[in-house]
Amino acid sequence: MKPIEINVDAVPEDKRTHPDYLGLLNSMMLGMADPAKVLSVCTHEAGHFFFGLELRMQIIGMDGPRIVYTDPDRFQGHAAKINVKIIENTVEEVAIMLSAGGVTSLELDNTLGPGDSEDFELFKVTCQNAGETDPASIHSLWKAGQNIVKARLQDPAFREMIQELARRLMRDLEGAA
Repeated sequence: MKPIEINVDAVPEDKRTHPDYLGLLNSMMLGMADPAKVLSVCTHEAGHFFFGLELRMQIIGMDGPRIVYTDPDRFQGHAAKINVKIIENTVEEVAIMLSAGGVTSLELDNTLGPGDSEDFELFKVTCQNAGETDPASIHSLWKAGQNIVKARLQDPAFREMIQELARRLMRDLEGAA
């Protein structure tokens, strides 16, 4: 496996010696050197990618891992991420696409995968922007999206197709290094 570069452009030069930054960078480098962890990230993203396409959302591309500096002296690490533009989709469809990452990871490699809580937070913001603010309704929409993804993943041919997509994303990620 080729080493995967971690983008640190969003970290000021003078902050790149900070102990928290160095610890996060080391942790991410170890994670990105582990093919199983990289495949887990790509499996999560494959769920978003497939359902985003199926629901007629625009796939803009995939960002590799990166570290972002947030003042004061905080650093956030982000694994690979599919960039999806939501085009006139319902909150129900957004729930399917956003929940697909975590469900796919859980069903295919028995991990929740990275970013599931961030995906849910993004879904809550999407719902609020659409006028849906009731927490029970938001959770219900999320669960319904998860159930749709789970049902699709019961088909062995579909599971294999998603796994192949994850392997392709992994090759793309390695090729970007």
